[in-house]
Amino acid sequence: MRRSVLLVWAWMVMPVAFAADRVQERPVTLQLDVNTAGQVTAAKVMDPVPVVEATSDGRLVPEGPSYLPLPEALARTVEQATLKWRFRPLRIAGIAVTGRTWARGTLQFVEHGDGHVDVALRYGSNGPFMRQPVAVTYPVPMMRQDVTGVLAVEYVVEPDGSIDQIRVLKAFGKAAEHKEAFEQAIRQALRASRSLPLLVDGNAVATRMRVPYVFSMEDGASDFDNTRLLKRAWHAIHRDPPDSRSVSASAPAEAVAVDSPFVLPPG
Repeated sequence: MRRSVLLVWAWMVMPVAFAADRVQERPVTLQLDVNTAGQVTAAKVMDPVPVVEATSDGRLVPEGPSYLPLPEALARTVEQATLKWRFRPLRIAGIAVTGRTWARGTLQFVEHGDGHVDVALRYGSNGPFMRQPVAVTYPVPMMRQDVTGVLAVEYVVEPDGSIDQIRVLKAFGKAAEHKEAFEQAIRQALRASRSLPLLVDGNAVATRMRVPYVFSMEDGASDFDNTRLLKRAWHAIHRDPPDSRSVSASAPAEAVAVDSPFVLPPG
């Protein structure tokens, strides 16, 4: 399910040069407050969160975000666009309540010859916000043997923001033969990570998440084998896998909430 909002933006505000008529994309995450009618009443673009790397002595060191924050004026425009969104009303015992979720989407930029840029905001999914993602350490023995592959992983963000109930749904490629080593590395990283949980009627709720992890000696998942395995992993997570994803062991693909109470109807 995808929902897009077309924004028009002046070229001079954009800090990045775009090839004419060429679409470029970047991810965006927004904190959304929803009223009893399901209408978004407040939105806030979240700044990119640096992935944290665990050192050998147990310290957590930020690696730095993979992209820069949006210009403030563009962020405010994106926030205003999301105020048109309406989720299905949240209900507890038949009574409509308020809530808070974090929506993940994609900004698509297209430059035109008149010096303006069309910016389309495409909704992807919603769920808890990973405020402290910890990088997965590639198991050294697997790295030395060039063991690569993709693992479809499920976990639960608990109401206190901790991550528990971690399990590998399925492993693909050579990683399937060494599932335990990779699962241990993923468990260590996720247990050290922290999230902001969904809020329903002001109370934090647990949310089940699924995400594919790619372990590869290449930079990301651009090579054919990893892309093919990644798509298979997305099929194991949900039935509508994206056309392409680029992830690595230290930067997993977007996690999908499989039981979020926030549902944005198509249209």
